[in-house]
Amino acid sequence: MRNNIVIELVTGIWLLGLSSMANSAVLTFDDLEILGGDSTQMDTYSDQGFIFSSRDYYTDLPTEMWSWKQDNINYNSSAALFGELDTIITLSAVDGSLFNLDSIDLTFLYKDPKIVVKPSTVTFNAYDSSDQLIAAEAITLIDHTWVTYVFSAEFDNAAYVEWDSLTYPWTIHQFDNVTISAVPIPAAVWLFGSGLLGLIGVSRRKKV
Repeated sequence: MRNNIVIELVTGIWLLGLSSMANSAVLTFDDLEILGGDSTQMDTYSDQGFIFSSRDYYTDLPTEMWSWKQDNINYNSSAALFGELDTIITLSAVDGSLFNLDSIDLTFLYKDPKIVVKPSTVTFNAYDSSDQLIAAEAITLIDHTWVTYVFSAEFDNAAYVEWDSLTYPWTIHQFDNVTISAVPIPAAVWLFGSGLLGLIGVSRRKKV
């Protein structure tokens, strides 16, 4: 009976490990590809177990997010998300689990040639489950070209990641193709499960 319980426990560990290795996602916002000349408005955006939200930089109150529709002059070849002026964007897992932020695509919010934009810097901050800052990296945008930024390993094991969309300095931007991977099961857990299975095998052979 005990062996059966242990086998179920070890099986659960292995399945959890396999799940974590396979659990990677690229958030493309393809479901926001909508015809029209204005924009799509939302309180939050969720996909593949992750959620984006935003809050006001000064009041900390929730704010809305947007996506340009395909006929809008500022639509830049792909559906993307952006926050309102003076907001903080937050990315987290819906179930609160840790994740690795691998990369993100960024470009200026406005593609309209009548709007003059200057090079600007967007700062990304990663936090652990105790709200302690574990990583900070800045990305400089030069023009309307999409830029793929690959984050360092310091953005692994994050509970949530935040970045700004402020008026001053000018950091209004849109983002797309957010690549995220799950935090793998620690090697010690795998060894523990393997060891238990080995002990069970030895015990059964002795009984025979």
